[in-house]
Amino acid sequence: MKKLLLTLVVFSTCTLYGQDKTQINTVNFSVGKNATKFLYQFGSETKPTQYVNGNAYSLNIGIDLSAKHTIRPELNFYQAGAKTIVDDLPLNWKLTYLGVGCGYLYNILNKNTISLSPGAVVGVDYMTRGEQTIGVNRYDVIENNYLKKLNVSAGLLLNSRFKVNETLFLSFEYRFNFGLNQIEIDSEEKTRNIGNVGLIGLSFKI
Repeated sequence: MKKLLLTLVVFSTCTLYGQDKTQINTVNFSVGKNATKFLYQFGSETKPTQYVNGNAYSLNIGIDLSAKHTIRPELNFYQAGAKTIVDDLPLNWKLTYLGVGCGYLYNILNKNTISLSPGAVVGVDYMTRGEQTIGVNRYDVIENNYLKKLNVSAGLLLNSRFKVNETLFLSFEYRFNFGLNQIEIDSEEKTRNIGNVGLIGLSFKI
């Protein structure tokens, strides 16, 4: 709960700070694919997991602090998880998260028709649904309290935008996200989310 409140404070501060310095410049909506897995460790042994694919959605507002610096409060909804095989038995996790975050972009190229911006993002996500499959048996992750509901993450990103007309831009974005907190409840196990996200979207200039 403390981490959730802290992130909400960061999200609100990000928005208010941007509004204090300048006005909201763009509203951006993106959809794409998320490839995620777990960084999983049992005791001193690290066990490999494989990527699973899911959908990702992002709604954010762009606040230009200057010609080079932009902050983006955002709302995200995405599917995550992982899969592996233990003793010839397949294990699969399917998780759904809703989260808020705040991103920063540094505009290295900002022309009239195209822009290119690397950056970083932090956020906190709440698990709205979770399923674990062991062989052919399915279990509710939330109901059985298998994993923590809260996922705190950070990431690196690269965003590009292409002008369609005076108020509409087409955007492409890649993100590499990694979990900052331990989501495993079992004290003998350590599990963190890690993932790659590809997004395509529309950016509306206000």
